[in-house]
Amino acid sequence: MAFEVSFISSALLSLALGGLIGLERERSNPHSTLGLRTFALVSFLGLLASILGSNFGGVAQIALEGLGFAGALAFAIIFYYLKSSKMHESLGITTALVIPLSYLFGVLVGRGFILEAVASTIAVTLLLAERMKVHAAVKTISHTELVDGLIFAIIAFVIYPIIPQQPQVVLGFSFDLQFVWKIVVIASLLSFAAHFLAKYLHSKGVFLAIFFGGAVSALGVIHLYARKTFDFKQLRFAFVTSSAGAYAADLILLALIAPVLFTLAVYPLLFATAVLFIFMFFYRGEKMHDGVFSKPLSLSFVIEFSLLFFAVKLFSEYAVASLGQNGLLISSFLGGLVSSTAVFATIASLFNGGEITAHGAALSMLLGLAGSFAVKLVLLYPRIRKSIGSVLVPAVLSLAAGVVAFILLVPA
Repeated sequence: MAFEVSFISSALLSLALGGLIGLERERSNPHSTLGLRTFALVSFLGLLASILGSNFGGVAQIALEGLGFAGALAFAIIFYYLKSSKMHESLGITTALVIPLSYLFGVLVGRGFILEAVASTIAVTLLLAERMKVHAAVKTISHTELVDGLIFAIIAFVIYPIIPQQPQVVLGFSFDLQFVWKIVVIASLLSFAAHFLAKYLHSKGVFLAIFFGGAVSALGVIHLYARKTFDFKQLRFAFVTSSAGAYAADLILLALIAPVLFTLAVYPLLFATAVLFIFMFFYRGEKMHDGVFSKPLSLSFVIEFSLLFFAVKLFSEYAVASLGQNGLLISSFLGGLVSSTAVFATIASLFNGGEITAHGAALSMLLGLAGSFAVKLVLLYPRIRKSIGSVLVPAVLSLAAGVVAFILLVPA
């Protein structure tokens, strides 16, 4: 009985996934022979091949599934050839390619990869349904963006998987190199997000790009605007928005790489970030420059950030070993002068290794935020000397909120 229920649910899902693709194909080309029924049946064939093969297991199952895939591929090729050359009818190559894909989605359902099958089907259907927008977007991709995309692919999908998972000893200290590179991948991804938001959403995207740009380097955003304008309204908005983006990203980063620490020390950071969001709301509306986002990914940024994180980590390890908790507090403030993200990542690494407590980690992160605020205020001071209070007040109140939350909510 359980098998029957499982088979029925799998059959309905495979038919639905194939039918979704077929529905889009039939809708885009009403005169096409291939439509909802064809693709639904092809996906169902993949399910049957997988279920029948599971009775044999091993190589026999793979062979049976492979035979079915070869049949679906042969059907697509023959049908494309007949339609194009013999019947002089137009059949897009995309439609032919999606036939064996539908079969594979049915196989995924049969093997129990439900989430993968559903996600893949949705992704393929979206690409098919939005083909005009996809083609239009492709035409706007520049050579620089293409090259930077390849650099990111190398960073995320070539280098990251081959980095040793075991910690390596460097200068007498244990380093998790894969953890370091994971931070680089996340920072690079945020850089891409900021660039394309600014590019495609224009004025609205600039605000989002400042926010996400701050997630990559709030100091870099402030440095750019300090060079381009003396307008204190633009500078204060860039200050609170990029800082809010930086600390929101730090929270996300902390949740991803140290979830236990996140649950214990989240409140001071959450309160400090919330104050910045409030000021960001009040300071909104200024027209901002978006030149900082003209390049999706800077190789120099990747190198500098990874070296910076490595240096902050090394200095923190040395400070903790030499001075204990006080050494960590000093290194956190000094590291925050350059990058609060590097400080957060270092503290998360130390906490995961059992070298510091949640209480010490939360206090160190607050000092990292203080260092980050300090260097940005120093950078802005020559530009908005008379109006420095417009950025000093958000910084002070943000830190004050974090300190209050630390005292009241973080366990000693």
